[in-house]
This record gives sequence, structure tokens and C-alpha cells, in this order.
Amino acid sequence: MKSQLDKYIDACNAEDHIISMDDEQVYCTDCKWFKALPIGVEIWEVDEKIPYCPFEDECDIDNCEDSQAFKYRPCYEIKE
Repeated sequence: MKSQLDKYIDACNAEDHIISMDDEQVYCTDCKWFKALPIGVEIWEVDEKIPYCPFEDECDIDNCEDSQAFKYRPCYEIKE
């Protein structure tokens, strides 16, 4: 006979309770690859398009301050 703890663990491991990394919400502004305009710098002073990400063709950066599921930002890596 299973203990209450074993039943709980089984329920937590059930496929419908597992959250995949694809569903994890991430922000571009927390990604190490994302660049925004530094404080005190004017847009005409930089050579590259801002906001900028080398993976913008692979990730959705249209609304960089809004969270999106990881599956839409697959190159996301947390800043260290």
C-alpha cells in the first residue's frame, strides 16, 4: 500500500502536472544577449539598432518588456 507521500509524488509526476521549459515565461530584458539603450546615451549615438539581439530572427523580441513563453524565445539565457 502506498503512503500519502508516495501518492502525492505520483500525482506531481503525472504528465498533466509537469510544466515544460517551453511554457516557462521569460523576459528579453533578463537575457544576456539582449541589449537596450544605456542610460545617458542618445539613440543617434549608437551604431546598431536598439533594442538589439543577435537572435532576433529566432526569438520574438517585438515586445521585449513583456514575458513570452520560452518556446518563442529559444535562445534566451539568463544574465549572470
